[in-house]
Parts: sequence; structure tokens; C-alpha cells
Amino acid sequence: MSTPQTLFIYESLTAGAYRQAHQNSSLLAEGRMMAEAVIADFAALDAFQVVTVWGSRLRRPRQPRLKTYVAESCQEEQSYFRQCCEQADRILIVTPESQDTLRNALRAARTINPEGVTNVSGEALDIGCDKWKLSQFCEDQGIAHPQTELWTGQAHHQPPVLLKPRDGAGCEGIRIVHEPPIPDDIDTDGRMIIQPLLPGVALSSAACFSSAGKRMLTLPLGEQQLKFTDSVEYEGGRIPWEDPMRDAAESQAERIWEILGRELTGLRGYVGIDWLWDNEPQTLRLVELNPRLTTSYIGYRKLFGRQIAEAMLERPLSPDASHIRNVQFAANPETVLPLPGEERT
Repeated sequence: MSTPQTLFIYESLTAGAYRQAHQNSSLLAEGRMMAEAVIADFAALDAFQVVTVWGSRLRRPRQPRLKTYVAESCQEEQSYFRQCCEQADRILIVTPESQDTLRNALRAARTINPEGVTNVSGEALDIGCDKWKLSQFCEDQGIAHPQTELWTGQAHHQPPVLLKPRDGAGCEGIRIVHEPPIPDDIDTDGRMIIQPLLPGVALSSAACFSSAGKRMLTLPLGEQQLKFTDSVEYEGGRIPWEDPMRDAAESQAERIWEILGRELTGLRGYVGIDWLWDNEPQTLRLVELNPRLTTSYIGYRKLFGRQIAEAMLERPLSPDASHIRNVQFAANPETVLPLPGEERT
């Protein structure tokens, strides 16, 4: 029997970065859900010994084949990060792209262990971490996408509009302006984009790519459950999307995945897309390209089990999605927040 490989799975918020974030941030809830799910799936594979770094104020994941380094401080977290990158055969970074967190983690991991990182790189990472560059790429490739401008204090779009950080993750930092004027407290230095608030159904899907950029697995469209006020709140999702237009939307999604695979370098591992389906022109618009594991993984694994983890190991799979049951999943920050005085175990 061969010796298991060491797989280091790192999620920055659960590793301790939540100390510097808002405690009610949905990103913490989603980060913990993703981290615990993907840890459980890889730990169940005989081929791997999984290691992770976990913040001391959060309850640790419990898996029989998991080694957890508990970080009491940011300095200790970074020390464990370097140690795990040095010792790992493979590295999977699960962290948001906001404030360059994903780029910095991947840069550090690749400096320590250039061959071990299984995440996206190069152009795919650059475009996935910058919504303005993504909009330009979509324009160049003829991919339907919401009209996008840099917010510099003036724009062609009139309310209702969305203002988003160029490097934002999830729904963090998104503001909705329903009526003019646009508030003057929104940064005008080019770090925000502005888009029209379009009607339609919010969807998502994902695919897994090999180290050579070959698509190994494509997952079906699911519906996102979003709450719109003066901001956007992600509440979870339902997979698959059950609608008479699903086949038409899947066909358009497949065409766009083909374009991405052909024109975008650096695709590797799990990649997610947020979409908007507009019934009037029957058009699927690419809203965001997520160069990382996404929260919808929680729902997909309920349908396909560890097949997704196997596809991330570059094993080609074609699961039959035509008869899958409908599953729902939720992102609830209250279920994952550290408790005051919580006993460390």
C-alpha cells in the first residue's frame, strides 16, 4: 500500500484572519462551511493525509484522518502556514479574493512550494480577482456580461445600480443605489465598479480543471438565494435550477466554459461562476468568475459526493445530472461565530 500524500488545506478566515474581520461577516460562515466540507471529502480518500491550520477561538473540525495546527496568534498562523507548505505534497487554498487575500496566499504558497499548489494561476487568477478586468475580457470574447464601468464619480448608468469593489468576494462591500443621486461617500479612485441592477435569476455553477487546463468536470446550474436591500446578502442556494429554461441556460453556460478553457490561461482546480439569467432576451450573463472554491460546493457535494474532490485530483468524470434530486443549502453566520469564552478543545 502506497504512503498517503500530504494535502494542506488552508482557509484564511478560519485559520485566524477572522480576528481582523467583522464578526458577523457572511464570509466567515461561508469560509468555514467550505473548509470543513472539503477537508471532510479529502480526508475520506485513502490517498491523502490532510493537514490544516485553525484559529484557536473556533471549534475545530473533527475528522479521523485530519491533523490540525491550532493557531493562537497571527504570527503562529503564518508560522504553521510556512511549515505546512514546506511539508505538503499538494496545497489547496480556500480563501476570499478581497483585499488581495487570495493572491497573497497563493504567492506565498508558490514561493515555498512551487509545484504543490493546485489553485488557478496567471491570467485566470488575475481576471478572477478583478471584476473590471473580467468585464473587459468578456467584452473581447463576446461573452454576455452586465455593462460595467469604473466608478470615478460619474457614470453612464443611472440608478438603480450596483456598486462593487473590484476585488470583492461574495456580497461583501456591494451597495445598491435605488434612486439618484449616488452617495458621495463611495470611493471614486477606481477601486469600485458600477453596473446596472438588472432583472433576472441569480445562478451559479462550477467546473474542475487539470493542471494542463483541461476541464475534468462541469457542475449543473443552481439558483442563488439573495436578499436585496441597500446591499446584497447571500442566504444560500438550491441545486439544480428547476426551470423550463434550464436546458437553454445550460447550453449557453457550456459555450462560455468552452471559451474560458480556450482563451484563459491558468485555469486549474475548482472554478466557480456567478450568472444572471434574463428571461426577456433569454440570455445568460457571466457576472463573476471565482478563481477558488465557492459556497455552492456545499450543495454540489450533497449531490455528487466525493466525485468533485476526485475531479480536483484530475480524474475525469461525467456525472449524470438529469435525474438528480433537488438540494438546498444555507449560509448562516450565527452557526459558526466563536462564542465568548468558548472552551478550546
